[in-house]
Amino acid sequence: MCQRCLSLALETMVLYNLGALQGIARTVVQRQQLIKRVEPLSEENKKLKEAVKLMEKNVQRAQRERDLAESNTKDLEYQKGTLSEQLKIISEQLERTFEQKKGVFEQLERTSE
Repeated sequence: MCQRCLSLALETMVLYNLGALQGIARTVVQRQQLIKRVEPLSEENKKLKEAVKLMEKNVQRAQRERDLAESNTKDLEYQKGTLSEQLKIISEQLERTFEQKKGVFEQLERTSE
């Protein structure tokens, strides 16, 4: 009878271990399936990270270009102010010169009469 008890106990342990191994095998298969699903996502994630880096570089370049454009705008506004002032001065000088020439011309006309 003890032999039969030992045999049953051994059989029970084998069945228990077999069940445990089947559970482990299922877990391994599930993990393999999960890895297969994750691999493309990992690759896509890598590509997205590269795209983000490229976009960050583009943003930095755009900011530098914007800053340069703002600086150029300020320079042009200053130059416009300077040139406007110079134009005003030259216009006033021309007007005075014209008036002087007009006066000289009128004197010449009077003397030639």
